[in-house]
Formats: sequence, C-alpha cells, structure tokens
Amino acid sequence: MSEYGESNNYEIAERHGAGDMDKWPTYVFFPANSKEGVEFAGDEQAMSAMLAFIKKQGVHVGLPGSMEEFDVLAKDFMEKKDERVNILQKAEKAMADLQDKKTSLHYVTAMKKIMKKGDNFAQGEIDRLKKMIDEESVKEEKRDEFGIRINILYSFLVEA
Repeated sequence: MSEYGESNNYEIAERHGAGDMDKWPTYVFFPANSKEGVEFAGDEQAMSAMLAFIKKQGVHVGLPGSMEEFDVLAKDFMEKKDERVNILQKAEKAMADLQDKKTSLHYVTAMKKIMKKGDNFAQGEIDRLKKMIDEESVKEEKRDEFGIRINILYSFLVEA
C-alpha cells in the first residue's frame, strides 16, 4: 500500500494487517490459490531482495531483456551444481535454435564464467556493471546494454 488518503486502499490494508500508514509503503504478495498474504519486509530500493522475495513465492519475474526459458535454466544451474555441464549444454542448444542469439549468449557466457570463477561471479559482475553505469563517460546505449546484462545476472542470484 502506498497511496495516502484513499479509503479503498486503507480498507484493503486494514483487512490484510497493513493498516499502519506510518509503515507504508507495505508490499503484500498473494500467491495463487491462497487467501494469506506474504508481507515483503525489505528495503524497497533493494532490487535483489525484492526479486528474491517474489521468486520465493514461485513467480517468474521477467525483467527487461530477460528470457523466461533461460531464467529457468539459470535457476537450475545455480541450484543443481552437479548437473551444470548438462544445463549449460541445454542452454547452448536452446540458443542455437534462436534467430537472435544476443540475449541468450549473455546467459551462456554467465554460466561458463560461473563454472570458471565460482558462484559469486554474478553478484560481482552486477556490482561492476552498476559502477560502470554510474560513470559519466558511459554512453546511454551502453548503459541500457549494461542494464539488460544486470537483469540477466539477477537470474543467477541464489537466496541464502
């Protein structure tokens, strides 16, 4: 709930235990087939925390530039360490079947680098790309490209 003064929002918030306007905005996710909401308790600016929260509820989050099929492969890749070679091969085969391979190549490259550099590669690369985006000398087109790469790398983050 984030809008002050709207009676409909307040009534809904009250009904779901989020009526304290001093704590707004409050985020409550309602999984399919459930009347119980799950409250998000995190910094609203922390994208990775928000994504982890939503993904934990079994929802696919399609960020700009991401591909659902490859997001699923990325999740499996991080969770099933003993199957990484097979999952990488699946990703490469899926990429070969695509007309435009540019986005899927980011997933395959990340998988290879994780295998070589370790599971912390994705977070380290996200941090590096965010710093580059903040540099004044980086052109807008490159910033957009870095943003897409960051969105793809979020698919490789594993919740603790």
